[in-house]
Amino acid sequence: MPRLAATRRVLMAAGLTACVAASAEAHHSYGMFYDLCTSVSVGGQVERVEWKNPHVLIHVRTDTGDSYVAEWTDVLKLTRDGVSADILKPGDRIEVTGSPKRPLETIDPAYRYLVDPTLKVVSALTQLRRIGDGWTWKRDPGPMPADCANR
Repeated sequence: MPRLAATRRVLMAAGLTACVAASAEAHHSYGMFYDLCTSVSVGGQVERVEWKNPHVLIHVRTDTGDSYVAEWTDVLKLTRDGVSADILKPGDRIEVTGSPKRPLETIDPAYRYLVDPTLKVVSALTQLRRIGDGWTWKRDPGPMPADCANR
């Protein structure tokens, strides 16, 4: 009987681990929603910063009046990098570099409902620079996806 209970616990733990892993993979399927083969930079004024998980969101208004959401990275990673919640304030002028959102028609129709076509987003940020004092945060973009060579 104790072996049966232990086996059940192991199976339950394995199932839970698989569910969490699948959820994390789905959450980080950036290539489905963002063009990881292209890098764009957007500059403007910080309107607000949402310091929350799963990603810190920076709302930026460009000089032409366009609004963007820059999807930074997670709070834990930034904290480990020594970045605190007060690093950016409304009114700061910044430039962010990352990947643009894919055109809606290129996204699998089964997942289009997840995309707000009116929202301009820059995600998978590789650099953020505060213009006033030159403070910069960077990360290695890593290897380019294999399908970038086919373009």
